[in-house]
Amino acid sequence: MAPIIRPLDSQIEATPTAAVLSMSGGPRHHFVVTQPGEVNGALVREGDVLVVGGRARPGDAVVLLARGMGRPRVGSMAYDGLRGDAGEPCSAARWVPAGRLLEVVHSPPQALPAQGGQLTLEWGARAA
Repeated sequence: MAPIIRPLDSQIEATPTAAVLSMSGGPRHHFVVTQPGEVNGALVREGDVLVVGGRARPGDAVVLLARGMGRPRVGSMAYDGLRGDAGEPCSAARWVPAGRLLEVVHSPPQALPAQGGQLTLEWGARAA
């Protein structure tokens, strides 16, 4: 299941297409995970941040931005075009890649109550 994400960059929220077209491989954009899911085979949790940038090449995980109304979504670049999180084709007339996935910044570990009134820290290994 794909995560639900939202942009942290106000420029992307205001005008997604203009922000992406002006990138030309330099700037990076950040998206926060608001509902957990899987990105490129790795689990991401609420609060994690996806860092994207640069030009996507076939095989890269990407964040797709809707042209017009719609929320950003995770997808991939294939030789024959853009793909959604489930591998479905995504029209370039509707979606534009914000860039390839460069990094997943995981939210800090959470303190969890344990038996006996002690706290334990959850440090699960979560690779990008």
